Amino acid sequence: MISQITISADTVAWYGAIVATASVIFSGINLWRDRPRIKILYRKSYIHNAPIYDSNEPYLNIEVINIGRRTIPVGNVGIKLFDGSALLLDDSLIRSRNTVLTEQNPRTNFFVLYNIVDFAKSHYISIFDEAGREYKKYFSCIPTIRKLFYKKVNQ
Repeated sequence: MISQITISADTVAWYGAIVATASVIFSGINLWRDRPRIKILYRKSYIHNAPIYDSNEPYLNIEVINIGRRTIPVGNVGIKLFDGSALLLDDSLIRSRNTVLTEQNPRTNFFVLYNIVDFAKSHYISIFDEAGREYKKYFSCIPTIRKLFYKKVNQ
């Protein structure tokens, strides 16, 4: 006794459509998850036991953290000002050629003297990777009256 299974063309078409849709969704999720992402933190700090830094001076510590799965070679780090100019961090020019953020080594720090940064004129921290992508960290989401006045005067 031989049994036969009959599958219609509509069933095969529906099965193919469901499998193709599921594969497109999973591929999109993987692409979204694997994109380069970094987190930027900043704080005032003092550096002790480092020969090139003065332990009595405060520094703006900019910490760059790779939170994605992709390797990111960090290029230059700067601070963009409201008037359109930028302050390029000297520390990033020296260290950027060797700074590659991976899953095993996800963090690096850049330092600039805290006293030379005028936060009333500063808009955001800008980090460029070697591929030319720019990552931004704004100093304040809500602008102060002083920043709005400075922006209005310099337009």
